[in-house]
Amino acid sequence: IAHARGDRQAAYNTLQAILESRLTDISTANQMGRFLIDLEQWEQAQAVFEQSLFIYAENPVARDGLAQVCNERDEFESAAEHALEAVNLQHHFPEAHFHLGVALRGLERDEDAIAAFETSLALGHDPTAAHLQLASLYRWRDPLRSKQHAELAGVPWG
Repeated sequence: IAHARGDRQAAYNTLQAILESRLTDISTANQMGRFLIDLEQWEQAQAVFEQSLFIYAENPVARDGLAQVCNERDEFESAAEHALEAVNLQHHFPEAHFHLGVALRGLERDEDAIAAFETSLALGHDPTAAHLQLASLYRWRDPLRSKQHAELAGVPWG
């Protein structure tokens, strides 16, 4: 509630108090992990998502959270594994497809990354972020397509 009101300090203090207790609710754990990602608290986010997986092993949100943490650390192989598991558990998960694209791009698997970003876009993920990634990936492959994605992202191409 504090986070929704924009009171980040109160939200963080509440979060710290909850973290000191044993998490048993998957929804609370996932929300806490996402909040920690927003705060760029990568190690704490990882711990919370791992605890969430301990509660429920087939948890696509926790897998996607771990993919985000791994992408941030440039651990693209692990990120791809977590993101792929997330989309296997829940195909209609646009954010996980996007994070899979980031990981695949980090692994220099650009064609697979394009497919993941296209899927994330088709499923309704943040269009600006997806179009920016696609504009960059198409830059030398298909300049016209790159320009179209740049325009859709609202950035100049050239």
